[in-house]
Amino acid sequence: LNEVQTRFEVAISEMPNKIDCNEYINQ
Repeated sequence: LNEVQTRFEVAISEMPNKIDCNEYINQ
């Protein structure tokens, strides 16, 4: 899961919609 989290963190950093990513992770 650490690798997935790191990838998500990088994607969130690149993507402008951090809120959408956070909501997606919560789901």
